Amino acid sequence: GKITNVTRLVYAYKELRQIVDEIWGKDERKHYHKPNILGPASTGKSETANLVAELGPSLQYVSYHKYHGGGKDPKLTEYARDPSFYSHPVKLSGPGEAVKKMTNNSALWIGEGAMAYNSGRQGVTDSFLGSLWFTNLLGALAKTKPIAHSVYCRQALLGGYYELISHETLIPNPDYWVAYLWKTIVGSKAIGPIHSPQRADSLKLSSRFTFGCCERPSRDSVLIHSFCAKSHGDVVFVVINISE
Repeated sequence: GKITNVTRLVYAYKELRQIVDEIWGKDERKHYHKPNILGPASTGKSETANLVAELGPSLQYVSYHKYHGGGKDPKLTEYARDPSFYSHPVKLSGPGEAVKKMTNNSALWIGEGAMAYNSGRQGVTDSFLGSLWFTNLLGALAKTKPIAHSVYCRQALLGGYYELISHETLIPNPDYWVAYLWKTIVGSKAIGPIHSPQRADSLKLSSRFTFGCCERPSRDSVLIHSFCAKSHGDVVFVVINISE
């Protein structure tokens, strides 16, 4: 039959798994650190699920790429001000469901991601407006079920307009400081769902519903995440206000 690029990729990962198991399975190497395998760096929910179904036992870390808009889209600024553009954990849980079902407890990563592909958009993805979206995304990824995302690899440190450090001035953009503070202060354990003070029943509903204001999910302009802090016994509240 026809050998596709996907088939070649599956064969390559399985062969790599066999090589690693063979080399590090020898007696003289049993005390060495055995390499872990990361992949498949796929894009899209269905492609990721299909590849994980084939590669699940071969991977310790499942990674995929995730962008939420296009840098050349003139409406990106408008989207970044719209509560519906702010990700809810339910919308990001598809890959985790595949990982839970088809792997041996693999960790879940976004290996490459940003608000917008095509190098982002100047004045949005390198701005304070973009940092509100980025902050909520970090919180939402930590709350996905049945498996939370443990790593988010931001595109990019330097280059384009989704960069963390400006390639023109070498001054950190707002998202750099979001990432720095998150890494420094916020622990790995999320507490409860995303809450909103805009609805009285926010604390009583499950995470599938607390994100939206009254009508449906993705309608709140004030979002609150809570986490155990890295300092023992403390709690971090992350409050995001995207209202005018």
